[in-house]
Formats: sequence, structure tokens, C-alpha cells
Amino acid sequence: MKKAISIADICRKTQMSAEEIRIFLNLLRHSMKPYSRQISVIENKKVCHYVVERKGIGVLKTEYGKFWQYNFNIDDQWGKYSVIIKADIDKKLLIPIVMSSTWNKA
Repeated sequence: MKKAISIADICRKTQMSAEEIRIFLNLLRHSMKPYSRQISVIENKKVCHYVVERKGIGVLKTEYGKFWQYNFNIDDQWGKYSVIIKADIDKKLLIPIVMSSTWNKA
């Protein structure tokens, strides 16, 4: 049986402080809690209602920087969705912070 890894071990391996590790672990715990919301979509002049459930969030560290992967379930014909976004996130709401200046304006 493997020995449980300690905060001190994680600090040593990641070069992060114990407080940074605690904040990160709390963020992970929070990200694993499903979050649902109903949305309305108009398609072909017909309003459809869907339940979107965020199933989890993960960080992807690449040579291009940090990206976030969101996994969703939607009660439609496809069901499972993943989104990858390069943005800062609101640590309390776990949603991307997107500034309007980052969008192309037509």
C-alpha cells in the first residue's frame, strides 16, 4: 500500500508554498461539485430549454501558457461537451474572466 503524500511533499515537488497548495486543493474540491443551470435557445423560431451541468474543471499547462478545460453535460442529443479556454478564472464562481476587448468586433 502506498503512503499518502503530504502537503510538505507536494510543496517540495511543485515549489509552491503550503498556503498555495491549500488554495489550489480548495479550488479543486470546489471544481468537482456539479453546477447546473437552465438556458433557453431559440432555433428556427422555436424556444428550447436545456439544462447545462458543469461536471468538472481542470487546468492544462502548456508551452503556450495555462488553459482551462470545462466538462459539461447538456440534456440534448449529444450530451457531453468539453471546452478549452485560455483565460483567467473567477476563483469563487469558477467561470472564465473574458474582457470584451478580447472579442473581434464586427
